[in-house]
Amino acid sequence: MHYSYNIALLHTFTCNIASRRRLQVEVDGERRSITHSQLMSRAELVAAQLLNHGCQIHDVIAIFAPNSVDWIVVTLAALRIGATVAAISALLTPGL
Repeated sequence: MHYSYNIALLHTFTCNIASRRRLQVEVDGERRSITHSQLMSRAELVAAQLLNHGCQIHDVIAIFAPNSVDWIVVTLAALRIGATVAAISALLTPGL
């Protein structure tokens, strides 16, 4: 996946959610919401931390986490720096 594709995907996603006031996420049966501005601010902070830890364009970042707002934030952050996300489902792990 090319960096320009990641940026185009990020732009499409953010334009789609920007038209809504709040993004609704359901985690473990509990509905949570976050504004577009909050989501993007958190993604920018995480992107900066990824860069500080040595992540760069074309790296693959594995996310092992349940479905959550944090999962979306890390995904957006990875796309922001040009990395690729490898999602590892916590639902397929016994005992979690």
